[in-house]
Amino acid sequence: MSLVPIFTLTTCGGFKLHKWISKDPKILYSIRDVNATPAEVLDLGKNENTRTLGLLWDPIKVYFKYKIRKNSPGRLRKTKRNILSQIAQIFDPLGLLRPVIIRAKTILQEIWEAGLGWDEVLPNHIHTSWCKFADGLTYLNDIKIPRHISLKNPESFQIHGFSDASTNAYGACVYLRAVDSDENVLIRLICAKSKVAPLKKGTVPRLELMGALLLTELVIKVKSLLKINVSREIYWTDSSVVLGWLSTSPSQLQIFVGNRVAGITEQSKISDVKYVRSSDNPADPVSRGVRGCELAGLELYWVGPRWLKENENMWPVRDFRNEYLPEIKKKVFSIAVALGDHFVQFSKFSSLNRLQRTTAYIFGNSRNSNI
Repeated sequence: MSLVPIFTLTTCGGFKLHKWISKDPKILYSIRDVNATPAEVLDLGKNENTRTLGLLWDPIKVYFKYKIRKNSPGRLRKTKRNILSQIAQIFDPLGLLRPVIIRAKTILQEIWEAGLGWDEVLPNHIHTSWCKFADGLTYLNDIKIPRHISLKNPESFQIHGFSDASTNAYGACVYLRAVDSDENVLIRLICAKSKVAPLKKGTVPRLELMGALLLTELVIKVKSLLKINVSREIYWTDSSVVLGWLSTSPSQLQIFVGNRVAGITEQSKISDVKYVRSSDNPADPVSRGVRGCELAGLELYWVGPRWLKENENMWPVRDFRNEYLPEIKKKVFSIAVALGDHFVQFSKFSSLNRLQRTTAYIFGNSRNSNI
């Protein structure tokens, strides 16, 4: 590989490029200007990191990592303005830190619910929650994310997405499953996304459905950006109610649920939506949140459930037969009975026994006379 054409073209235009970065020293050598002095040539050291899009990239070991600084003592006053500013400083374009960041967003939602001004001091319980969260942010610096998400010579790719919801948030995470000719399997987390639950709290099944819709949209976006031939997309959820809704016609469901079921079924196949146990669902920490010190060692989140590396016949299979599903439209029947001249006036009877006997007599004669 050579970047000589780019280097030469920009030099002719008077734009002399420098500070090239690559994990391969040969590439850097190929663009070296013969008239350049040693000071003009960038030589990456073994311990040198370069910030890229707010992340740190180690070009020698080929992984990304985060650099989050501890808050200075001068910013001890906790207000809505300062907290929002600190959250915005965590640049996470792929959403890989969502299990931690969702905790910050739920705290921010509590501040909005409390009706606090931008510079008002936080109540004690919110202040304590935020301090515990902020103290764990520096642990994120220990996370190392491999840059490569595939095997060297893959033969097939699959996308696996997981969704989940809690009372406070819902989210989804997407993985790439690569298989080579020797049946070696590599699972890599591509991205994750989560949203806090609306202030007007809905039921958990509704939030689970919103998480499934979020997952569907996220998988479509990932597939369009990867530019690879994906043989199959599989969507996993641990909600039996959501699986029941997806097997029901949207016209039979209440408007809120029906619209979201239609959105999912229009963009994915029902046969590709499967059940996963809550204990094996890597989207669980995305919706519930974890502490900063826990994320680096959360194997389930980074590489998915262990059985995902096995053959498909080892994956969990479970069928649901929901006799009762919430959010089903109620069917109302109206029955009109015409009795003609034999209409019984209840007000003329002072005894329930006589009313029953008279009504039975009238209906009996009606059947015999084919009225």
